[in-house]
Amino acid sequence: MWACLRRQLLLFYLPFAAAIIFGGYTAYSALTEPELTQLEVSQNQAVERQRALTGETLETVISDLRFLTDLYLASLPESPVQFPSAAVAETFRLFSLRRNIYDQIRFLDAGGMERLRVNLGNGNPGIVPPEALQPKAQRYYFDAAMALGRGQIYISPFDLNIEHGRLEQPPKPMLRFAAPLFDASGQRLGVVVLNFLGNRLFDVLEPHNGTQGRFMLLNAEGYWLHGGPPGADWAFMYDDRRQLSFARLHPEAWARLQESGNGQFRGDGSLYTFTTLTLSRDSGPGGIPGGRIVSGDSHWKLVRELPLAAVEARHRAIAAWLLPLAGLLLLGTLSVMLLLARNQARQAATEQHLERQRELADVTLQSIGDGVIATDLDGRVQRMNPAAERLTGWRAGEALGLPLEEVFRARNSHTREPLGNPARIAIRERSLVPLARDTVLQHRDGQERLILDSAAPIRNSSGAIVGGVVVFRDVTDARELANRLSWESSHDPLTGLINRREFESHLERALAGAHAHNLVHALLYIDLDQFKIVNDTCGHQAGDELLLQLAARLQHLLDNNGLLSRLGGDEFGVLLEGCSEERALRMAEQIQENVSQLQFNWEERTFRIACSTGLAAIDAETVSPQSALSRADIACNMAKDAGRNRIHVYREGDARVVRHQAEMDWYARIQQALEQEELRLYVQPIVPLRKAGVNPLRLRYEVLLRLREADGRITPAGAFIGAVERYSLMPALDRWVVRSTLDWLARHYAHRPEELPQLSINISGSSLADESFLAYVQNQFWRSPASPSAVCFEITETAAIANLNQAVRFIDEMKKLGCRFALDDFGSGLSSFAYLKNLPVDYLKIDGSFVHVLTEDPVAETLVDAFNRIGHAMGLETVAEYVDNEATRERLAALGVDYAQGHGVGFARDIDSLLEDAAEPALG
Repeated sequence: MWACLRRQLLLFYLPFAAAIIFGGYTAYSALTEPELTQLEVSQNQAVERQRALTGETLETVISDLRFLTDLYLASLPESPVQFPSAAVAETFRLFSLRRNIYDQIRFLDAGGMERLRVNLGNGNPGIVPPEALQPKAQRYYFDAAMALGRGQIYISPFDLNIEHGRLEQPPKPMLRFAAPLFDASGQRLGVVVLNFLGNRLFDVLEPHNGTQGRFMLLNAEGYWLHGGPPGADWAFMYDDRRQLSFARLHPEAWARLQESGNGQFRGDGSLYTFTTLTLSRDSGPGGIPGGRIVSGDSHWKLVRELPLAAVEARHRAIAAWLLPLAGLLLLGTLSVMLLLARNQARQAATEQHLERQRELADVTLQSIGDGVIATDLDGRVQRMNPAAERLTGWRAGEALGLPLEEVFRARNSHTREPLGNPARIAIRERSLVPLARDTVLQHRDGQERLILDSAAPIRNSSGAIVGGVVVFRDVTDARELANRLSWESSHDPLTGLINRREFESHLERALAGAHAHNLVHALLYIDLDQFKIVNDTCGHQAGDELLLQLAARLQHLLDNNGLLSRLGGDEFGVLLEGCSEERALRMAEQIQENVSQLQFNWEERTFRIACSTGLAAIDAETVSPQSALSRADIACNMAKDAGRNRIHVYREGDARVVRHQAEMDWYARIQQALEQEELRLYVQPIVPLRKAGVNPLRLRYEVLLRLREADGRITPAGAFIGAVERYSLMPALDRWVVRSTLDWLARHYAHRPEELPQLSINISGSSLADESFLAYVQNQFWRSPASPSAVCFEITETAAIANLNQAVRFIDEMKKLGCRFALDDFGSGLSSFAYLKNLPVDYLKIDGSFVHVLTEDPVAETLVDAFNRIGHAMGLETVAEYVDNEATRERLAALGVDYAQGHGVGFARDIDSLLEDAAEPALG
């Protein structure tokens, strides 16, 4: 019966249902496809027409820009100082009136200053008077247009106009077209800019919106420029609307638009027809050579959207009478088939489930990495998995029926006591029984492995205990790995000595004993002298070998009398517990002597080794291990400063230690000041002593550095300059001064160069020796609008002589930019005259040690006069430093010195006070 029924279903019902479905689909397609095809054709035609109109509009603007560019060049006089003329401005105004599509027409000169601007206003264009013209050098479209070649055009991104940092209200869509101007010699004269009113472009789109769809204009990021829902147009110009983009609201449709330049698709219940308007291209109209058009927007998408709701409603009505019939036939067929298959499916599913459970249990037991042994109630082996066979050495067939303790031979690794039968214990206690952590399992061949294991009773479905199971795994490798990692975390991998962290732990325990029992210990801090020479000369492999040999010698010397550690690099620490300072000093001397006897040979080179050692006591007054290490480290540095290869004992109140600590404190303080902008620029005037040959309008100052403390106090550089030089912070300070000075000039004098003072910046010898410093200073000038002529660099005679080649290169390169140079502290060196001719400086600053005693010491006066005459003979202007009183000033003027600097002519003050001086005439 069931077989006959199945044959009827296969031969009749299913083919019949398939035929009905196919016929319904064919009828549905015949009724609906022609309408959709007609809509697609009409939408394609509309988009193509609109693309042509939009393109014509943009080409009109480009043609206008080329016309105005040519007109401007044709009207250019031989001397364009007073250009543009009133006639040119009037021509631009009449052009704006006739076109009525440009909000502004402008000409910017090569410096970015407006020379002509015509505003459309309310339809009656007006020429902006000269005093209202503005600098536009910072505008992106000026830089973009000035970078173009002859005949090339820049088109800005399509956005809303911004005035005075805010969006103009009502919003005004704006598209800027700009082209550079060149004279006959190829020199750039400036840029002509047309601010095209974007609404004129939208006026072309609006008449074509209606019931047959609407036009949208999208930019390359998927934002609506026109045609979006309320509030969505220009959403990228508003911080609170940036999520309102076509790309975000219709991601699938946007992805389809991105796939090709033009096309048509259905999505989101609409028919989308689109084309791409590419703004950038390689040549202009008529194939003008070099007429490349560069745009801030790479392209726009012109999209026409036609909602298909009405069309789809008609199509659904057509399908409404076809779907129920097909559904009934299919439902009836499926119901009959389900009735036939239900009984067989239930039976097969039950059998398959049971089989899968058995297979899963077997596969799991065979696959797990843990050993599993199952026993009966008497603790005899009933089953073993492969992992248990491997760990015990017994095969399952051999172990079957044997007592568990005969196969599973476990014992305590420390006491060696057997653990017995853990399965029987678990059965007796009726619960899980974990075994001891330090359990070893003896293999059948006698080898032992560390294991973790547990035993538990086995219960049947009714909860009765029917046997036991032991589960265990090999943890030998894991335990060895843990021990190895523990060793590596506390030891130096190269020398095998304990590392700094472990050494500090021993220090902490020793310190605790000192506090609790008033004990005294000693700490040695050993640093190899000139270890870097070995590394640099022979490589790090040689350096590692030297450290190994040294560690072995020190370990042998100390034996069990001290704890040796490698603290890092070429530094070692020795903890001598219960050791007086006298005994520790003897041990340090033995170490010094032993190390000095080490003759290190590598390949064909031989090195004599020495070390510097710092000794510090650890007693009840020692605060922490870090404090003890810090004291020993300071003592070691004192030994190095004293000439290396010696021992220094840390003493509280030691003047050298106090000075060293103060310098370390200043080092940290200046680093903080650099990070938190706590440094200040001060200036001291450099005053002319004679009127002839001196520009009275050009004020000159030397830039000085000050530190602003938290309480408002100002600290001069002399307080910390020694620490800065010792710890190599001078290049960082020099860079900060250069960057800050140029930033200050750019902020306050970029648009009034006629008032620009000349600021002298000191450059240290360490900065001159820094290979990257020249490139850094050049980059600062290239990024800053400040004039290089406003900067004079001062280099001390000592620094210049010590870095002569670098100094000459630095001076040559910076003078190419327009900077000037002064040789500072002239006369303080031993070779002043010999080197002066090799340094192309502009000013000679006579060392203040001679000027300070000028009126009291005839020899000093003679030297100052000689220095001044030599400077003048070489075409240099001279500056006298440390001018403290009027008498010295008058004497210098009599000698013919050009400038004076010092407290007698002006004190140092905050650089911002120069702005107040500049404002005083206006206030008066």
